[in-house]
Amino acid sequence: MISLVDVAEVVRESVEIGLHVAGVGQVTRYDAAKQLADVLPLVRLRVVDEEGNVSFRARPIIPNVPVLFLGGGGFRATWPVAAGDTALLVFADSSLDAWLAKGGIADPVGEERHAMTDAVAIVGLKSFAQPWPDAHAANATIGRTSGEQIHFTPSGQIHLNAPATEAVVRGTTYRANEAAANNALASALTALQSALTALSSAVASVGSVAFSGPAAASACAAAAGSVASAISAINTLEAGASGYLSTVVKVK
Repeated sequence: MISLVDVAEVVRESVEIGLHVAGVGQVTRYDAAKQLADVLPLVRLRVVDEEGNVSFRARPIIPNVPVLFLGGGGFRATWPVAAGDTALLVFADSSLDAWLAKGGIADPVGEERHAMTDAVAIVGLKSFAQPWPDAHAANATIGRTSGEQIHFTPSGQIHLNAPATEAVVRGTTYRANEAAANNALASALTALQSALTALSSAVASVGSVAFSGPAAASACAAAAGSVASAISAINTLEAGASGYLSTVVKVK
């Protein structure tokens, strides 16, 4: 004779089999335009028969699962999803079909609760056997696995690959400083050329009535002045370095 306890246990197991909260799955197909994935649940269903024997049954692929990407306030972060990626599956209280089709406030289609067909995939969950490689202990990172990455350090710096030590040039500031320094240097060299020409003429006139000591001295002074201007221009270019080298962004 079947007792009330046995009936209650059968009912409980039946409810549990159809009640889904969260699980892990593997993407088998992905539609980037709609952000939908077909996902294979990876943890099999545990089944106990009337004699208490335990067996495990594979779960079917869940088609057209919406993939969650983080976003809000007009900003979002997206990345490619590929077959083989693993994801956390979260099962909604009620059917998501109407909301997925229209958005906004929606009435559930059907009476099912926590159905497998109402899953949402959060891609990125990894097993302990295959964790993310090169996960940094201190820096926040964005980039390709075992490839190029951007690191955000606790000190407020941004590293294009890490460890990075070379400062990134701030293009607009650099170009303005470079143009100003080049113009000053060009003016100084022009003055130097004029001074050397005047000095050459004075030297060539030695021994002639045209030679004048004050004229030679003036030419030398002009040459010295132009050299000083050239040095000043070079110093200006060097001093500008602190203005166009970033103290925040570094490259490897």
